[in-house]
Amino acid sequence: MSLILHDELRHLLTALFEVNLGIAVKNSDISFRSRHGELSVTVIRYGCEAGDLIPKIKPEFTEYLLGICPFEELNATIGHINFKLKYDFLDLLIGYISQKLPVPSLPTVLETSRDYAVAKLLTQSGCTGMGCPRVGCYRELFWEVYAACDPQLSRKQRINAIENASKHVLSFARKLNDEQKIMHYSVAGEFNAAILRLLLL
Repeated sequence: MSLILHDELRHLLTALFEVNLGIAVKNSDISFRSRHGELSVTVIRYGCEAGDLIPKIKPEFTEYLLGICPFEELNATIGHINFKLKYDFLDLLIGYISQKLPVPSLPTVLETSRDYAVAKLLTQSGCTGMGCPRVGCYRELFWEVYAACDPQLSRKQRINAIENASKHVLSFARKLNDEQKIMHYSVAGEFNAAILRLLLL
């Protein structure tokens, strides 16, 4: 089992394509690099139109991960099929990360965007709330940080991805309206805990 289930999610998609379409997609065809809580599968190399394949794929019949089917919606872009993840699955994944990864501590020196993002999140350690708040910007931020921890990234790719994700952590409040900013401290506790752990992975 991979540390935080990137490999397991890839396995579900390769199995789904094999069973539904008879297509043996490679791990390198599957990307986490989306800000929309989606896994993207490249199908253009197989001579297939993504939109034509979607009706043939039944994600509800996939294997379970963390006790449920992770996928709720498919959409097509040029050469790709994108699988959106259920909020209920993100809840479970966030809880899993918070349990599996060590409790973070304040960096001794604040130099990088990641250091400042960790420091900022630690000031919000009193937040309550479980799972992923049902607001798109939370889903997108979590997925960007999670994708930056993909073990298939090179060291340089990972450094760049974490740096970009950290900048979005620092600017995240700008995406919240006044009501959401007030609610943040009662809904984002476990969410913040998972983001913290991922930034320091």
